Amino acid sequence: FRKGSVEIKPRITCIDSTGHPLYRSPDPVVFNVSGASLPGRVATGYSDLDNLLFGGIPENYSVLLSSPSSDEREQLIKKFLETGVTNGQVTYFITSEIGQIADMVETYPSVFTLFLCNPRAEVMIKSLPNVNKLKGVESLTDIEIALIKSFRTLDQSRSGPKRACITILSDVLLQHHAVITRKWLGGLLPDLKSKGFTTLVVMNPQMHPSEEFQAIVGLFEGEIRIS
Repeated sequence: FRKGSVEIKPRITCIDSTGHPLYRSPDPVVFNVSGASLPGRVATGYSDLDNLLFGGIPENYSVLLSSPSSDEREQLIKKFLETGVTNGQVTYFITSEIGQIADMVETYPSVFTLFLCNPRAEVMIKSLPNVNKLKGVESLTDIEIALIKSFRTLDQSRSGPKRACITILSDVLLQHHAVITRKWLGGLLPDLKSKGFTTLVVMNPQMHPSEEFQAIVGLFEGEIRIS
């Protein structure tokens, strides 16, 4: 899955009638591997993953990233967001923690919009036009209203794919359980798709019973799993 030149050195091993091995080494062969990329893909920014996905996540797909808390997960989220804003793509981040993305809020105000769902949102980050501060995940209606307001301000002249990353799913599922969470996602994901967003939703499967996890994963068009 890596671009570049790859030298293959085959070795043939045979066993003769007396049980002794015989070895032959044909001449090595060099293959030039080029990147395989299909049209209509949204790059994650993680090169190995993009190669596996033939260029990235298909446009307008909603994909679940199921992973326990880890540096790899946080790195993938950061790369997904950075790839969007550095390419001038409208990028939404719905989260309860700022993490390593605080600088993006000020650096890319025209394309990056933050929805911070935390009771301490007021003191976690300063108020800016592209920052929406919500009190947490208790009121899913408040999150929906904030998104609808943001949809209305989207620059319709800006072409190209849009991307959204949602990291509050585990918090929502713990608070509201499977039935309400499915209903919320059943409205949210199609809304994002209708606006041209490719969505990456993060969930920690170790925080939930297996039946609740299975009730949620079926709503997505794909799953990326880090284990």
